[in-house]
Amino acid sequence: MTFTHGMRNTPIYNVWRNMRQRCLNPNHPRYADYGGRGITVCDRWHDSFETFHADVGDMPAGMTLDRIDNDGNYESSNVRWATRADQNRNQRPRNPKTCTVLGCDKKHEAHGLCHTHYYRWYRAQRAENQGA
Repeated sequence: MTFTHGMRNTPIYNVWRNMRQRCLNPNHPRYADYGGRGITVCDRWHDSFETFHADVGDMPAGMTLDRIDNDGNYESSNVRWATRADQNRNQRPRNPKTCTVLGCDKKHEAHGLCHTHYYRWYRAQRAENQGA
């Protein structure tokens, strides 16, 4: 593969490369969450970093590439630059028997949260109500 764009080791190039790996490489650790669910990269971006970069622009500081429709493909009409907080709000539903906090796979006990996260939520709510 010949690189003519001079951006091989840049953050935006890594976004494009990782997007492709998640969707196309069955050996990628996150393939089951992307390619394994049928999520693909559009033909326009499949083999062209330059086209991807022209469509999405430079990567803004503190932002990541987000699919607007989590069941949709990577294509210009379905991606945006978003903060981690935005991405955390834009997730597909988790297994209803486990905690809904990202990265937590403990069984939930109340309100969809495991004991640890429910207690944190409860303390925050209590503190908020006492301050009002």
